[in-house]
Amino acid sequence: MRVRTIFSPTFREKAVQLCTGDAMRLCMAYLTDEGQTVPGDGHYARPEAMGWCEGNGIQYVFGLSGSKSLSRKVEETADAVRTERAVEDRDVVRRYAETRLRAGSWNRERRAVARIEATRLGLDIRFVVTNVARGSAEWVYDSLYCARGQAENLIKLHKAQLRSDRTSCRSPLANQMRLVLHTEVAREIWTGRLSGFPA
Repeated sequence: MRVRTIFSPTFREKAVQLCTGDAMRLCMAYLTDEGQTVPGDGHYARPEAMGWCEGNGIQYVFGLSGSKSLSRKVEETADAVRTERAVEDRDVVRRYAETRLRAGSWNRERRAVARIEATRLGLDIRFVVTNVARGSAEWVYDSLYCARGQAENLIKLHKAQLRSDRTSCRSPLANQMRLVLHTEVAREIWTGRLSGFPA
């Protein structure tokens, strides 16, 4: 399998690596036929990665670093959130907004969604960029983007509770079998948890 890197990795960011050939055709068939959305952190919000997804008909939701100009676009909603929290003396008020954005390195305008949260400690605004045209800003952020966080949490549980990252056998097949067994145990535990049974 050949791998093409869209941008090189550095100490602070991961590389977006895209497979070519048969593996890529299988990935693309799954992503487009199943209507899947690729979520990713802010380091994936690069023009090359977004352009590749758009060129191949793949939906994405990537984290986006905030900027003064982007914050100004949602300032009206942010001000309403701050005011509501202060007037009603609530601990947390959360709202969503969306705007169109064309960053300097982008070749087109894209949909940007903001999650705006006011707490007693201040205002917190998080942004994502997406090519998903349907759905509310809240749905895009909470259901599509935050789903990636849940997957990451499950992987952390898998490693921490079952020590599944321990691959000390000399044989790669033995390590793979160990991982398969750990995954089956994790599935049983989480199935029980999701059904209401204690773990």
